[in-house]
Amino acid sequence: MDHFNRMSTFARVVADGSFSAAARKLQVSSAAVGKQIQLLENWLGTRLFDRTTRQLRLTEAGMAFHERCTRILEDLEEAQRAAGALQAQPTGRLRINSPVSFSTLHLGGLLADFLKAYPDISVDMELNDRMVNLVEEGFDLAVRIGNLPDSSLAARRIGKSRFVLCASPAYLKLRGTPRRPGDLAGHDCVEYALGMSEWQFTSRSGKRESISVSTRLRANNGAMLSAAVSGGFGVTYVPSFIVSRDLEAGRLVPLLPSYKTMETGIYIVYPAGRHVPAKVRVFIDFAARYFGDLPSWERPPAKRRQMKRDTA
Repeated sequence: MDHFNRMSTFARVVADGSFSAAARKLQVSSAAVGKQIQLLENWLGTRLFDRTTRQLRLTEAGMAFHERCTRILEDLEEAQRAAGALQAQPTGRLRINSPVSFSTLHLGGLLADFLKAYPDISVDMELNDRMVNLVEEGFDLAVRIGNLPDSSLAARRIGKSRFVLCASPAYLKLRGTPRRPGDLAGHDCVEYALGMSEWQFTSRSGKRESISVSTRLRANNGAMLSAAVSGGFGVTYVPSFIVSRDLEAGRLVPLLPSYKTMETGIYIVYPAGRHVPAKVRVFIDFAARYFGDLPSWERPPAKRRQMKRDTA
């Protein structure tokens, strides 16, 4: 960066015609300007000016360097303006990483509304359930669900999801309905691999129970598990954002309604720092408003149906 400062001083001297005039513009001493030019000449290994007591004239090397120096400084200024515009205005390509099930079920509508609201932003989504390194892999932000590990990333909670114990009517007709957590030992259990290692419940009296279940089906994709359970196999304990539509349609039935279940947070994480790009800031704010204090998957099925009728 010192070279750029010296090049800028050199260009100022050429424009003003003397060290003293340049020094006044730069609000430094003539000696300081002379020192910068000397250091620049030492770095280049050539004289840039022929100096006399009355005249300051560019050498041949100085003229050639000034031509290139001017272009470099103009390019640097343009790059600075462009970077500042990206920082101030929501524009550019936004690279997002997000879990598969949550994205396919709930991010399509958000993205449609967001892109209509911000026509100068484009979005590149990558869906997977692995823990990506945002900085190394070039992502602007990621959606993450559950407890966040300590890291250098900043995070904002944009929603929540409680776990739901549920099964299909056909399965319950065949195998019976569990009345208490301990009854799950006699059922085929379907485990969401990205969920809790134990299924946790709290009774109305405040008693907590953690149930280690024996699973016959386990997978890391909630939508697939929901389809299997809706198809008549087993009981599952998954976040409400995965099964809310099946519960609303009656394909699944919530179980143990008198027990509270675990709750998990939904977050946007992004590289920490003072200078968060505008495209990242507006997406985070938009997502927080879109899901609100009570996301759609947390509303009772009857209320969701009423809201659909009201907006139809």
